[in-house]
Amino acid sequence: MYDVTVGHDPTNLYFNILHQVYCYRKKGRYVRYWLKELNSVPSEFIHTPHAIPSTNKSYMT
Repeated sequence: MYDVTVGHDPTNLYFNILHQVYCYRKKGRYVRYWLKELNSVPSEFIHTPHAIPSTNKSYMT
């Protein structure tokens, strides 16, 4: 509940979502489950599909 700032911790906690997914969800199973269009995207680009080099986008057609 810290993302919506309703936690009971007196300090301000800020989470870097991209840092969290790179540390704990590298393969992107959650993203692939909800976004079927990204099933063919390599794991290294699953959280940043906009960063795929244009020469490697052939599998996204």
